Amino acid sequence: MTDKEKLKIYEQDGIVGAYYALNRKLNEITTMLNKTDLSQIELSDKNDGTMERVMKFFNSVGDINDVMKKLKLDNALTGDEEKDKARTKPLIEQLVR
Repeated sequence: MTDKEKLKIYEQDGIVGAYYALNRKLNEITTMLNKTDLSQIELSDKNDGTMERVMKFFNSVGDINDVMKKLKLDNALTGDEEKDKARTKPLIEQLVR
């Protein structure tokens, strides 16, 4: 990795990237949950941890949602990834960082 490439990574807004990465992960979790037929999970086999794993995904949805809400509100994100990534920070914010 060149110095220019490294510098570009540090110049990116990590908050914006984190918000949209979490959104993609939430969509992946939703897809996995939609593919899971709960009526097909074997509840009588105590060694089968499928239900526990599914429940962890259910629980993580709320946690991810809370973090995403906070990131969106605190950073005035629009929901438009291209627009948010293209937005430049005011000079004072850049200097504070």
